[in-house]
Amino acid sequence: MIKSSTIFKFLTKVLYLLGSNSRKIPFLVLLFITSSLLDVVGIGLIGPYVSLLVNRDSEVPEILIDINNFLGFESLTYDQFLIYSGWILVIVFLIKAVSAIFINYKILSFCLNQGAKLRSHLMKSYQQMPYEDYVNRNSSECIRNIDLAAAFSHGILQSMLRFLSEGVVVLAIVLFLAFKQPYILLLLLAILVGV
Repeated sequence: MIKSSTIFKFLTKVLYLLGSNSRKIPFLVLLFITSSLLDVVGIGLIGPYVSLLVNRDSEVPEILIDINNFLGFESLTYDQFLIYSGWILVIVFLIKAVSAIFINYKILSFCLNQGAKLRSHLMKSYQQMPYEDYVNRNSSECIRNIDLAAAFSHGILQSMLRFLSEGVVVLAIVLFLAFKQPYILLLLLAILVGV
């Protein structure tokens, strides 16, 4: 089991390596939260839409009526209502896909920029090193350190940000299920724990 003090030390080191770029982390977290809200909205709209498709005699879910009224589609036939609701669902999922691509772009650009800054900083420190110290130092050690900076940004930092992104999405979905369908959440947890 990993101790919390070990995790805290690791995160402290990561924040130290990020330097002034650590101020960009809250913006990334805000993007993750926005993406997770879009996921929840998309998931929340699928159920009522499928129930409309499966059972034409059922009452139209209130959420779809509210969305269509908000968009100005008040006097529609049932088939028109289905078509417009389907388009709304498609648009929500397209927005979700675009936001996921944008978030992946932001994660990659943040990590690549951080790696470039770390490598540049290491190169400058090696170039400004006194000549005698530089000559006495093994050149393969300098190359290894620069490669470690790249490995940090590509491996560790990128994995941490992706884990945080996916964790926020999972948390949002679990909270949504806890409020809307607690029995389904308990069933899913029982299945996951049993496996």
